[in-house]
Amino acid sequence: MQNFIQNRVFGNSDAGINLSNRVIQESEFTDLDVSVLKVRHTTFNSCVFRSCDFTTQMIEGCIFYGCDFSNCKLEGASLLSCSFVDSRLSSSSLRNLSVRRCIFSKCDLTNTDWSMSKVEETGFDDCPIDGAIIANVDWTNFSVCGTDFSKTELGPANFERGVMLNCAFAHQDLSHVRIKNCSLNESTFVDVWAQRCEMVESLFLSSKFESCTFAFSGLSTSNFSNSKISNCSFEASQLSNANFDSVEGVNLDFSRSNLSSALLRSASLSNATFVACELQLSDFSRSKIDNADFTDAVFENSKWELLDEAVRLSDSQLSGIIER
Repeated sequence: MQNFIQNRVFGNSDAGINLSNRVIQESEFTDLDVSVLKVRHTTFNSCVFRSCDFTTQMIEGCIFYGCDFSNCKLEGASLLSCSFVDSRLSSSSLRNLSVRRCIFSKCDLTNTDWSMSKVEETGFDDCPIDGAIIANVDWTNFSVCGTDFSKTELGPANFERGVMLNCAFAHQDLSHVRIKNCSLNESTFVDVWAQRCEMVESLFLSSKFESCTFAFSGLSTSNFSNSKISNCSFEASQLSNANFDSVEGVNLDFSRSNLSSALLRSASLSNATFVACELQLSDFSRSKIDNADFTDAVFENSKWELLDEAVRLSDSQLSGIIER
């Protein structure tokens, strides 16, 4: 078979054909069980896959440019070192899909089902994902920037070492989403319910949080510097070593939270509740606070350089501050 194939229709009668190391252009694959083909290091240009079944197939080193996979089955397939560019995968089943070292650029991923998928060392660039199901997934070392997740079904999910810059989450339940060592800088969270979630060792720099609930959650060592946070609850959460430097916060509830060793330097806080908080070794230096309640909060060995006169603390609390 020649190395360049154009305008051909493939069907199940082509079982056993070796398409590896070839360029296939403007061809059509119809109702095909792809496992009958041998596909490695193949380039597909403007090809159409109609209702094809990729189940359990290993696809390695392939490039798909301008291809259409709509309504295809990729359940249990493995993608290794592949590139999908300007391609359409909308409404495809990607359940149990294993993806490693792949690139998806300008692809239509709307209404795809990623349930139980495993994604590693993979990038998604400018890929609409409305209506997608991202549940029971394990994604590590990935990037998916500038993406609006607001119309997806998200969680349970494990995201680790991911770059998710400038993403949007709105009107969603993220309680069963685990985020560890991820970057979500300049992202937006609006009306998000994330009670008992885990978002640790992650970056949320210059992000926006509005009307969100993070109560009873694990947020230790995460960085919210320069973010705008309003009408949010962090009640009874683990926030030790968290960074809220230069945050603009309004109507915040940190009651009964552990903020030991947390940084709130140069923060601007209005109507904040820190009732019964653990604030040992915290740093409020140069912060501006208007109408805050620190009843029963513990300040042992905390810092508060240039203590704001508007803050009312008991004598025992003041005695715990080591710098003011």
